[in-house]
Amino acid sequence: MIRVNLLPYMEEKKRESARRQTSILILTTTVVMVSLVSGHLYLMNESWSLDQRISQVRTDIKGLEAKIGEVDKFKADKVALETKLGIIEKLKINKLGPVRLMDELSNAVPSNVWLNSVKVKSGKLELGGVGLDNTTIANFMTFLERRDPFGVVELQVSENLKVRDIVLKSFRMSCPINGIGS
Repeated sequence: MIRVNLLPYMEEKKRESARRQTSILILTTTVVMVSLVSGHLYLMNESWSLDQRISQVRTDIKGLEAKIGEVDKFKADKVALETKLGIIEKLKINKLGPVRLMDELSNAVPSNVWLNSVKVKSGKLELGGVGLDNTTIANFMTFLERRDPFGVVELQVSENLKVRDIVLKSFRMSCPINGIGS
């Protein structure tokens, strides 16, 4: 009978198996290393990209802060200009106020009333004068109250005054002035 020595075949098979396992190990190690290196490079690239974005955003923030400073300056300038315009408007009203007041007052005085004094203090008009009688003075007060810039008229004093044998009424009255600066 022929004897076949299978031992070298088995050894060859074991060596082939060891070579195959070594190749798989090397291939797996290589794939893992390549994956780790590529993952590391990818993460480094992402980190660098994010650093660039952060740097760009910080630059943008500095630029926007400068613009915010300009906007705040413009707001302050706007408030200052609005204040100045308000003052100018008030000056215009105050400039025309006395003229308007005297015009309204001259139109309101009837022919039987004569004014001796006209004073404006703290937004209040004080009148002093002489009238023919109490009815004339009362009508003058009512007429004044109906006119635009004058408020409620308050009679302070009404006294008899004799001038060349004619009995007249001396009066003092006051009323607030609406809408006219003083």
